[in-house]
Amino acid sequence: MPTHAKMMDHLAEEGFRPHLEGPDDKGCATISFKAEGTLFAVLTEDNDPSYLHLVVYYQLDRPDQLPASLAVANEMNVRWKAVKSVVDEAAQGVSFHVEVFLEDPERFGAVLERGLSVLRATADGFFEALSERPPQLLA
Repeated sequence: MPTHAKMMDHLAEEGFRPHLEGPDDKGCATISFKAEGTLFAVLTEDNDPSYLHLVVYYQLDRPDQLPASLAVANEMNVRWKAVKSVVDEAAQGVSFHVEVFLEDPERFGAVLERGLSVLRATADGFFEALSERPPQLLA
């Protein structure tokens, strides 16, 4: 069974309502699902079943948040384990990523909840730190 199909089954068994996009011709698929009101995505690669990539994306409210967002994301990347914070200036958004290689790809469910928890905590920390910074004019 392909990786994306296993993940879809697992998410459905856990009570999520997953939505599949793909897979493309390289076997890469995106599975989106809501957990506690937040939209998450799992990126899968059928040719690498041990790879697990979880993502959550947020739109920034104001363009004047971009300079501070970049600084906060850099600080978050230094402080947090196993998560990357990425600011997309063009789309005026920020995403948080957890990427892991699983020793046993069949046990991705054991890592899923911890990954979602880390993504939530990182996003909360990011927006708390961002709220403490004054808005800045874009150059």
